[in-house]
Amino acid sequence: MVTGCTGGDTEPNYNIVGDNRIKKVFKIPVGNIPDDEIEDYIRKVSEKFKKATQIQPDLDCGIYKNEDTDKDICYFLPTNNENKMHSNYSHVIPNSHFWTDLTQIKYSIDYQIEREKRELEVKDNNTIYVGEPLTKDYILIGLGNSLMRGYKLKQKNKKSYTYIVFESIEDMIEYVQNERWFNLEDFRDIINNTINVGFNLTNGLKMERKEVYKRLDGERDYQDSRKKLRTVPDEEKPIAEWLIYMEHHLKKAKKATYYLNNEETLSRIRIITALGVRAMEIHGCPERKIVEIVDPPKDECSDNNCDCKK
Repeated sequence: MVTGCTGGDTEPNYNIVGDNRIKKVFKIPVGNIPDDEIEDYIRKVSEKFKKATQIQPDLDCGIYKNEDTDKDICYFLPTNNENKMHSNYSHVIPNSHFWTDLTQIKYSIDYQIEREKRELEVKDNNTIYVGEPLTKDYILIGLGNSLMRGYKLKQKNKKSYTYIVFESIEDMIEYVQNERWFNLEDFRDIINNTINVGFNLTNGLKMERKEVYKRLDGERDYQDSRKKLRTVPDEEKPIAEWLIYMEHHLKKAKKATYYLNNEETLSRIRIITALGVRAMEIHGCPERKIVEIVDPPKDECSDNNCDCKK
């Protein structure tokens, strides 16, 4: 989820507050079932899905496949024949945001502080809209959701420190709840301290970039081990052919996502990425040119009698 507009690909996203996983709402057709029996019917349907141990494509609905889905992340709502929504329709539930990285919280605070500086600016007698505010309640809900989803603060390398840091999400929640202590800028500074001594949010699945590269190297080794089975050498394949290979596995990744199979989806992403690496080994890899963003100089008026000099 995002709280406002995101910048271009050379700008930091100051307002990302969660990852791409969302709560699901499944629309369950109830036909002509009497109103007083609908609640019991929906309960029975949801319990049936929770007990399902394999994918059942004939049921046009979501299937619970692992322990994570037992954590109140799915909702079942009744629909009737007049409602043309498909039963597997899903959308984001309000207040379902959460954070996966301390830097996300820091950028959100930076964005809010900048927002407060600009919220009184006017243009053509209309207030400039600068996004929704980052309130205490919003922060507390986000931290609580992160905690509920198994995230915790963990220090990568043990470092000694003499200044104030957060050692747990509970510490952060306690600070925000304290009317005497809480201040948005101080909160950001403590988060900075926490990051600087090696703490960050983790759920046991996050990996360092070098670890991801190691897994990609393993996939590339596997691909090379199957060279003898190919009738056309890789070096003779055009870029378009590599894109077709990647698109083939992308379709399989989307199918796995539909059935809520995250492990299979990530495996397909690993294969797709390694195929891209192989294509660039053969055809080259253009360098990403990073353009430094510099604020334009402010125009100074030469007229000493103008309003800006007063």
